[in-house]
Amino acid sequence: MNKSVSGNYFYYLTVIVLSVVISLSPKTLLSQGYLKAELRFTNCSLASHEADRWFFGQNAGLDFRTQDPEADITNYLLNVPTSPAVMADSMGNILFYTDGIRVYDRLGNLMPNGDGLHGFAGYTMPVLIVPKPGSDTIYYIFTTHRPKQNANDPQTVFGLEYNEVNLNRNGGLGDITRKNKVLLQPEVSSKLSAVLNSNGVDYWVIAHKFNSNEFCSFAVTSNGVDTSNYVKSNIGTVHSAPGETNNGIGFMKISPDGTKLALSILGSDIYEIYDFNAASGRVTNAISSSPVFNNAYGVEFSPDSKYFYGTATPIPLPGTDTIPDSSFVFQFDVSLGNSIFSSYAIIAFDTLGSYYGGIQLGTDGRIYVSRSPYGNASLSVIRNPKRPGAACNFTVNALDLQGKKSRFGFPNFMQSYFDLPHFDLENVCFSDTTVFILQNNSNIDNISWQFGDSGNPNNSSDLQPSHVFSGPGSYQVQVTEYFQGIPYGPYTETVIVNELPPVSIGDTVYMYPGSPILLNAGEGYVSYEWSTGENTQVVKINQPGTYYVTVQNERCCFNADSVLVVYFDVLVPNAFRPGGFNNVLKAHTSSLEAINNFTMFIYNRWGQQIFVSNDIDQGWDGTIDGKDAPGDVYVWLVNYDVEREGRLVRITYKGNVLLLR
Repeated sequence: MNKSVSGNYFYYLTVIVLSVVISLSPKTLLSQGYLKAELRFTNCSLASHEADRWFFGQNAGLDFRTQDPEADITNYLLNVPTSPAVMADSMGNILFYTDGIRVYDRLGNLMPNGDGLHGFAGYTMPVLIVPKPGSDTIYYIFTTHRPKQNANDPQTVFGLEYNEVNLNRNGGLGDITRKNKVLLQPEVSSKLSAVLNSNGVDYWVIAHKFNSNEFCSFAVTSNGVDTSNYVKSNIGTVHSAPGETNNGIGFMKISPDGTKLALSILGSDIYEIYDFNAASGRVTNAISSSPVFNNAYGVEFSPDSKYFYGTATPIPLPGTDTIPDSSFVFQFDVSLGNSIFSSYAIIAFDTLGSYYGGIQLGTDGRIYVSRSPYGNASLSVIRNPKRPGAACNFTVNALDLQGKKSRFGFPNFMQSYFDLPHFDLENVCFSDTTVFILQNNSNIDNISWQFGDSGNPNNSSDLQPSHVFSGPGSYQVQVTEYFQGIPYGPYTETVIVNELPPVSIGDTVYMYPGSPILLNAGEGYVSYEWSTGENTQVVKINQPGTYYVTVQNERCCFNADSVLVVYFDVLVPNAFRPGGFNNVLKAHTSSLEAINNFTMFIYNRWGQQIFVSNDIDQGWDGTIDGKDAPGDVYVWLVNYDVEREGRLVRITYKGNVLLLR
């Protein structure tokens, strides 16, 4: 048994029994739903499923695109002992995959130039794929090799190298356009991890030299891999001694939030945890365990980066196939700081002749545990890795691999793919009904949601609740989960309810004879949709009627407005007879609201002004200075101002009128 905890057998048994009871509880909710959106505070339909496809072990696979992950039996090519790398697109469709030596396209064909990469598939983390920022067709494959086994080791060893994949080549199936480009000379430990830069765009790829305590952080930007400079951090344990000591073996992971780095050194029986600066790439503040974790191997963080998990993986005794009697899964509380390795929980141990190997966080918020050495037909799962001790709900045979088998590890992913909120959202625009979806609803009997909305204080105990926020703004939403009477949380997320786009095209707009009007919905929107079928910011209107526009902003919030277009004209009769039916000469308009500063002038045939009025309702009664004007042809002139596109425009009409006697 593990030399640090050999006296605690009955404690282990209690933990395992408790885990089994929890896993069999009839109230346990094992389903889960998640959006995995990159931009949470938007209504835009945006998938982020790059880490949803896993190929590993003896042709095993997992598919996380379904509500619950399912065994994927389409892995016909990868039969690997440790950690390969798989790259999918944002919808979860596989683009290519590799064991560190060969690269296969999405159809399972060897990619052109895709053989002879320098990853060493027998060691822990031989390969990692990182996308090029700003590109959806260029990817980089990083590979590590192994240290020399001893001074007489005849095999050529390699260091840290990278390869470039261009998916525009080979009919969209991809081609290796740069191959085995050296970043670090031999020797290196088989440790390779990556995380998003704090700028939210670029990436850090972190490796570790052998016979050194140097971490090496390489920047990946829109310009590619920075090969001229890397960030050196000389700190922690020197990874040294001959390779046959297995001090080059062991996993290294960065926490999903980019603040911590943990690793194991198998030959030295230790774990280490550090601070990581995602802005500078620096590794600082080393905390090392005592050498009591026999063959320390797998490491992983909980989704909230608060717990660090490790496996201690026995190996066959020298010269035999006999496996020691136990293998462990540990949980360490990151908040304990320098005391993290002094107090820990043993959440699982195996005495059945298999042992726990690599562990990997999934996009469903659970941690998956491989079992070996000769392949295991099911995976173990830590169902609630955010909960302490046995409450994390470790289940031994949790997921059947449908005839395939796991080995020593899972695909190596860029860790920021797993920096997921505790719950996700649908519909976050003002006036929307916002739906809340837990990333992981394993082992929940009851639940309490507090939406932090004083304007609409209705809270909820629904597993998947909805809420209409009282206004745009920022809200602190909390959820507390209850299982077997114990509360977990509260887990808090900031929910931003977005303003609707402020579109306005007016209430009533007037159209004048021979002059079509322009309706302008305003600039800066992602899309426009008019009732005319047009999709431009400005449309030309030639006919009266009611018109609508719907605009969409960059967060996919929609708002609409409508306008009534009224055909407007000023008409003046061409004849009138005082005392008759049409006994006053005046202008007639379809709407008095459409005009400003109205003036009407009447002139005789000699051009003398005989009448003027600023009131459209006051017409000429056919008199001059109180006396009847003679029957004749007179000239009228009408002036008025109208508003067009926010400014007043002077309109002038003139014509003749016959005064009948």
